[in-house]
Amino acid sequence: IVGSYINKVQDVSFRENRYTVDFYVWFRWKAEGPLADYKPLESFEILNGRIDSKTSVIEKKIGDVSYASARIAATIAETWDLTDFPFDWHRDQVRIEDSSLTALDLTFVADHRYSRLGDEIELVGWQADNFGTEVQKRLYRTNCGDTSLPTDALSKYSRYVFSWDIDRVGWGAAIKLLSTVILATGVAFVS
Repeated sequence: IVGSYINKVQDVSFRENRYTVDFYVWFRWKAEGPLADYKPLESFEILNGRIDSKTSVIEKKIGDVSYASARIAATIAETWDLTDFPFDWHRDQVRIEDSSLTALDLTFVADHRYSRLGDEIELVGWQADNFGTEVQKRLYRTNCGDTSLPTDALSKYSRYVFSWDIDRVGWGAAIKLLSTVILATGVAFVS
């Protein structure tokens, strides 16, 4: 079981196609079979970004269930569609996979009950809402250069995705932009 809680989103840069996100991630599993020595905080990776820091690491047993959590600061690469500017909205995602275990040994289950968007997210001019989590299967058609595997080798991984929308707040920016364009066009016609 994997879940996430977003603390903050900042440094949103449409020009550089990136933003930073601060979030908690946690894992719960029974340490048996292929997961007997599982260390999710060491083996998970963010596919559409990079982990900048990992703090507040907790690893413990809750009965017969293993639990691990950490606070992650990450830079996420995102290509936003700005064709509807200034009336645009965007769906942002963080995609997590385990780098060592395929879907044969590990299948994520989203912790819908405890995963959510934090209450203190402040993005100037934007509103964050519509948080969601899902688990996908991702098929890779490569042997990653491992010549001990067949050339047509396939690998399937479980992927945990948490996402949210950012919407522009109000019509102020659109009205300012359009009124400036209309005023400039009017001045051009008068001259």
